[in-house]
Amino acid sequence: SVIFSPFGSLTRYFLSVVFNGKYPIPLGTLIANLFGSLLYFGLMTIKSYVQIRSFLVQQILLGLLQGYCGCLTTVSTLIAELESFQKPLMRYIYLFLTIIPLQVIYIVLAERFSHLCRTN
Repeated sequence: SVIFSPFGSLTRYFLSVVFNGKYPIPLGTLIANLFGSLLYFGLMTIKSYVQIRSFLVQQILLGLLQGYCGCLTTVSTLIAELESFQKPLMRYIYLFLTIIPLQVIYIVLAERFSHLCRTN
């Protein structure tokens, strides 16, 4: 985890430098949260449905999940961004844009993976 954590933090930082401040919402933080959560979902799917025998590969996967994805998707930054909005409506819109698309994508993908991984 320690090896991959700085890369997650740097990715979040670069996304914020490139995208934040140019739009009414902190787009860099939104992209970081969406990308990190989708990557987390994909890695957890691999971890759950693929039998990995190599201890090294298992540790790399765990490091990516906890280190890279953990630093890329921080709740503290999301809360700080929500607090930065002056209008309460913008807080709700930003929170909606962060949570709802991921939930919809997770439901659709989970349905797809459950069909692929069923044993009859």
